[in-house]
Amino acid sequence: MADAPKVTVLTLSWNKKFHTLEWLDAVGRLEYSNFDVLVVDNGSSDGSPAAIRKRNPSVTVIENGANLGYSRGFNVGMEYAFGRGADYVLVMNNDAVIDPEALDALVAVAQTDPKIGFTSGKVFHYFRPEEIQTVGTERHPYLVAGRQIGFGEADHGQYEQVAEREISDDVFLLVSKAAFQAVGGYDPEFFIVHENVDWCIRLREAGYRIMYAPGAKIWHKGKSGGGWSAHFVYYQTRNDYVLVAKHVSRAKALVAAAMLALFLQPRWFLFRVRPTKLLQFKSYVRGQASGLGWLLRHAGQRRAAALQPTATE
Repeated sequence: MADAPKVTVLTLSWNKKFHTLEWLDAVGRLEYSNFDVLVVDNGSSDGSPAAIRKRNPSVTVIENGANLGYSRGFNVGMEYAFGRGADYVLVMNNDAVIDPEALDALVAVAQTDPKIGFTSGKVFHYFRPEEIQTVGTERHPYLVAGRQIGFGEADHGQYEQVAEREISDDVFLLVSKAAFQAVGGYDPEFFIVHENVDWCIRLREAGYRIMYAPGAKIWHKGKSGGGWSAHFVYYQTRNDYVLVAKHVSRAKALVAAAMLALFLQPRWFLFRVRPTKLLQFKSYVRGQASGLGWLLRHAGQRRAAALQPTATE
């Protein structure tokens, strides 16, 4: 690609260095002609930064020294990358393996319109590599985060058209500099879980587009690769409420809260998490209390479409 835009490929590391090293090997096989690699480490205690530098000394590693969460951790990386001349940042989960041609496919779609802020592609299950995990997310009128498009389907060419999306997952997400300057990064209120949904909504409210590029493929481990930690259970439960409080009317938020508390979250906790530890149950109860409290305090208040923009010039 002549005069290819500069892309920084970015991931966030927090222990489990075997994920990051596998991610790094796959990123090293990308065919795109103009990219660098950045890892932000959130205070790992397993020697991840040293292992990453040993595997590839050209990789930039930022050590936060503490777990800042998914949202703030990635924000650190994006601020650094855009401040040093990146035209795009490819945000990626470190428990994923990317196809060598994926970055070319993402950039090709992103370059078709300056108002394209985010571009993603086809996410497969790592352990079931022919099965789709997501090709986008629908917006629900009450819960905000709706059905994952394509989830559980075998890939037989049914999602081969470039398409616009309301919400995209951020297993891998190509972010333009203009969009980052317009809406800021992730909202740290989410820490982890639903940060991408909130970000996508703010982006679209600011007049930018979200695109799906079918030629870009990635294989993601997700929960099948890490289990349901008490930490994750807490934020999944809590942030369901935070999301609806931010993005629907107070009346709809109260309906959504009833749906979540009485049916959707208990079903998720019992049949998907399948709790086996008291700590998981305690985290679920804490998440319910914290999330409901946040919703009752904030529901119906119009949230700003943009966080404070970050200076990257």
